[in-house]
Amino acid sequence: MISTSERDKWLRILEKHRIVNLMRQKSKREDFLLNSLASVAAWTAPLLDRVSDFFPLYTPHNYSLHVSTALDTLDWIMSENLKNKIEIHELFCLLAACLTHDVGMAVSQKEVQKMSSDVHFQDYKASVEDEMQKQIDENNLKRLWMIDNKTPDTSGRPTYEQNSLDPQETTPASTEQKIQDKTDNVSSSSS
Repeated sequence: MISTSERDKWLRILEKHRIVNLMRQKSKREDFLLNSLASVAAWTAPLLDRVSDFFPLYTPHNYSLHVSTALDTLDWIMSENLKNKIEIHELFCLLAACLTHDVGMAVSQKEVQKMSSDVHFQDYKASVEDEMQKQIDENNLKRLWMIDNKTPDTSGRPTYEQNSLDPQETTPASTEQKIQDKTDNVSSSSS
């Protein structure tokens, strides 16, 4: 439960955003939605402060740097026509989504360790990694196929002819050989 003073503090913070003031204008006697929104902000703020602990290379996902920007961006992208027509309950849902959209990133090291030791998670992770590697290999084969089939036309632009080599039948070993051949060609031409 969020204290009244904490909720009021967040209400003052949120009201610095034009989009939240739009909600106040539309609310008439429905201050409970504004108070609920402030409670959501008070609940999410400490969680979002933890995101950088687990994702140190990400941009900060806290209120002051990320969520505040999301609220201002929402105000910026909404047309005046939409702002006039949107119902207060719809606006509440949009604003609550802005406040909570990254809460799932707020995991603790203990939660990660527990998840990592779960057999079902390990199976899922292995299947996802295998699928990602297949996609990477397929994309690399497509790039190699395009490189192998480049022929200049009279305009000097590269064109691609039909390749007799089926990318599905190309093995990782032959792919590595093609990369090595390309590297050797570049090295010998620059000598």
